[in-house]
Amino acid sequence: MSRSALAHLPVVAPPPPPAVRRPRAVRPRPSERRTLWIALGVSAAIHLLVVLLSPTFIDFGAPRLRGGLAPPERPLQGLRVYDVVINENLPADAPLVLPRERVPQFVAPRATAPGLAAPAAPGRLLTPAERLAPRVRDRRLWVLPNQLPPAPKSDEERMRERVYARIEALNDSLAGLAEAHRRANDWTLKGEDGSRWGISSEGIHLGKITIPAPSFGAPAGRREEIDGRLREWGEIQQQSDREAARQTIRERAKAIREQKAKERAEEKKKDQ
Repeated sequence: MSRSALAHLPVVAPPPPPAVRRPRAVRPRPSERRTLWIALGVSAAIHLLVVLLSPTFIDFGAPRLRGGLAPPERPLQGLRVYDVVINENLPADAPLVLPRERVPQFVAPRATAPGLAAPAAPGRLLTPAERLAPRVRDRRLWVLPNQLPPAPKSDEERMRERVYARIEALNDSLAGLAEAHRRANDWTLKGEDGSRWGISSEGIHLGKITIPAPSFGAPAGRREEIDGRLREWGEIQQQSDREAARQTIRERAKAIREQKAKERAEEKKKDQ
């Protein structure tokens, strides 16, 4: 295509750009504004209430002491300043007089437990050594008369006590045997009025009436026969007891001989 043809071609303009829509401004509604102001007011009221009630929950300043005790007082440390007044009327050779220092008065502590030292004189505190040392009021230095230990007993008194103790033990044993023998032969009961009911070695007790035991004994003609039989039976029992004792002695002697023979045999085997 020639240049002349290109010159006679129509010129086409570019299309315009698309229009951009602007966003519409959002206006708050009256109901939303009201809700916002109400929320801000409630928040401010809550914060104000918390600030007013905070002293009841939070302690500001010095902490409180437990038990209501006051803090201990400590002496203040610092320099002591004296006002020096010069008297011009005094002669030049007058002696120098210094003011006397006042001695502080201390209260001596009281003893709170037995064995502590007595309170010191006013105006002076006890040293640690004086507090630990026993003093006049120490109970360990004093003994009451009723707390004194008994005097040591002599050999004669100790021997007499031993003899008396053995005699008392023997008397108790004899009294116990007598009481046991009496109870073995006593089959009676006592009533509320003191009467006895039953059988004993004395006889038959029927209340306040007692029938003697000899009235129930053997007839007069057979008493000697019965006494003889009883005497013979007693002798038989004694002989039986003596024979049993002899048999026991023989058995023990035999066992001892066998044991000795066994020991000798073992010694011979060891020697071989």
